[in-house]
This record gives sequence, C-alpha cells and structure tokens, in this order.
Amino acid sequence: MAVAVGVLSSSLPGLTAADLPAPAGVMASSTVSPTPPPLTLLRPDAPASTPAVAPVQPQVPAATLTPFERNLQRVFANDNEADIRVIFGYDNSADIRHVNDPFRAEHFMDYLKKAGYKPVTPTEEKREQLGVTADAGNLRLFEGVGTNGRRLNIAMIWSARTTSFARNIGAEYLQQVKCSEEALKFMQKAASEAEVMLYVGHSREGGGPDTFPPEIKPDGGKYLHRVDYTPYRNTRPGLASLSSSLSKSKDKPYIMSWASCKSDVHFSGWFRKVLGQKEQDTSLIMSTRFTTFHPWIAEIADNDEGLMATVCLLEAFQFNPSQEAFERRLKLCEIDAERISGKPAWRVSSVPGVSAATPNPAPSTVAEK
Repeated sequence: MAVAVGVLSSSLPGLTAADLPAPAGVMASSTVSPTPPPLTLLRPDAPASTPAVAPVQPQVPAATLTPFERNLQRVFANDNEADIRVIFGYDNSADIRHVNDPFRAEHFMDYLKKAGYKPVTPTEEKREQLGVTADAGNLRLFEGVGTNGRRLNIAMIWSARTTSFARNIGAEYLQQVKCSEEALKFMQKAASEAEVMLYVGHSREGGGPDTFPPEIKPDGGKYLHRVDYTPYRNTRPGLASLSSSLSKSKDKPYIMSWASCKSDVHFSGWFRKVLGQKEQDTSLIMSTRFTTFHPWIAEIADNDEGLMATVCLLEAFQFNPSQEAFERRLKLCEIDAERISGKPAWRVSSVPGVSAATPNPAPSTVAEK
C-alpha cells in the first residue's frame, strides 16, 4: 500500500486514459539516438561532486559478482537488449475518492521522454506478446539506449480508467473492468516471460498487487468509506493471481522491483517460496516501510519514492553499477521527511536458484526487516 501525502480536493480533474500522452508513432529502429545522461535524483543542495550515476564498471570475473550484479549482466547477455515491463496497480487514495496511478504513469512517461526514451507504436504481434488486446488504451511502449549500445525496451501499463473512484465503479464500470483485466493479463505475462518486472502500486496489506478497484466498507470515522483489507489478508488474491505465472519459467524474471508499501515485510517469504525453484538467482528490490508520494506533483525527485526507486533501477541497466553503488543511489530515493535513521527504505536481496553457482551467496543488503 503506497501512501499519498495530503488530501486532494473534490475538484481534482478526472484524467482519463484517453487524456494521457498518446504514442507518437515512432517505430523501433537501429537509429535511435543514444540516451543522454539521466535526470539526476539528487536534491538541488546535494554536493556537486556527488556523481549522478555510477561509472561503468570494468568487466570482472563472475565469481566475484553479487547475484544482483550477475543479473544485471544476464539481462543483456544474449541480445544486448533488456525486456522491462512496468505495471502500475490500481492506486487509490486513503479516502478512495481519487485514483492516482494514471498520474504516476504520466509522471513516469514524462521522465522517460526527458531521459531520451522514444515512444514506440505497438504492433499486433507485440500486443499479443504482452497479453493485451488491440484496443487496450492503457498500454505504452518506449525504447532507449544505454552504454555499449545496450537497448532498453520498456512496456508499461496502468490500471485505472480515470482518477475518479466514483466513475470507475459507477458509470464507467465496464470500461474500468476492461482496463483492470488488461493490466492483470499484462502483469501475468510479465511474471512468466519478462527479464525485468517492475510493480508500482499498493500492497493491499499483504494481499498482493492489485489492478482492480479495492473492496470497500463504510467508515464511521474520518472517511465515508475505506478499503476493506480483510479479504486481502485472508486470501491474498494478488499473490494467487501471480503464483502460476511466476512458476512457468525456469529463470525469468531475472530482476523484480516491488515499489509498494512494506513489500519486503509482506512478500519476501512468498517470493522465496515461489522463486526458489528457478534455475538461477532472482534479484529483488523491495521496500522496508510505507512509501510516500505526492500524486499531483509531476517532478519525481523528492516527491515519489516508488518512482524514484524505479528510475534508479532503470539507470542501473543503462550504466551497470556495482551493487554497492546501486544501494548508495537507492538511499537517495527517499523523501527527507520520511527517512528512518539506520533503516533505508529499500532492500536489495536475491532468492537463490536451485542450480545457481553461489560463490558469494550473501549479497549485501541495505536494510533490516
């Protein structure tokens, strides 16, 4: 569960999927310009000598790499391309009136464009590969180039039809169900086929990722209604929807990021069980506490902890840092007011595969549980 800071007024504009930026019709090609240096996540008052990204690391023997560093290399090993899929779950505010994932998806796309990624028009074949229908309005594709000609192919989807909860469960309910189903199928395909899978949204207090409007119940206190977490705690429907998909592949995904509240606390045990049968290690980036964001502010840095961590991982694919350097960067992906001394918000870990060589089986972590 992600926490949206502040309470939006009832005049929040109802941004629909159709209102979000449409693909510009740029087809993938070998002439894509190299991605310029990424937007810095450093605060304006950060020391000028602090590098925005870690320098490219020299090639070192695999035996000395951490599982995370090996997985960064595995992503590009066969074709020098990264298949990255990003899912924005149905991200409702605490009072459930507003839905934030269309905003967060738009902010993420703004970052991609400023960082040099190019929109790509999805072909029928590509849509089928991603598990969505031809008329899915909540799918976007981007392509970027990192160091050494590495190509980053990003497919992303969001879950909410509009930013109005009332409209999504009322007049536009059928359209909302379609959006949610498209996002769920996309997520299931990503769980079984993508090299990299990134989720941004709610944890539903351990129920798992969710692409549908939440279960609600009357609230006699602060809000008229609130999310009913009881069914999520009891049946963990989000995890059930992904278990079989995650078990299909013997190795993929190589790296997973779960940018939702307390994902390490809620899901680390489940991931160890589901991913422990993979042939190779699976690297995880998960949160150790509630994460915070301001959905109405377009600037990601210092305003959206989940998107800061997501961008940080994308930059790791571009620039191939060491795990130590990546973890230092993750510490910057926190809003100052939310920092907890001695407990960084993000933890890097790996689930060992059954046949993986593990000369360095204990990767460093950035947080305690």
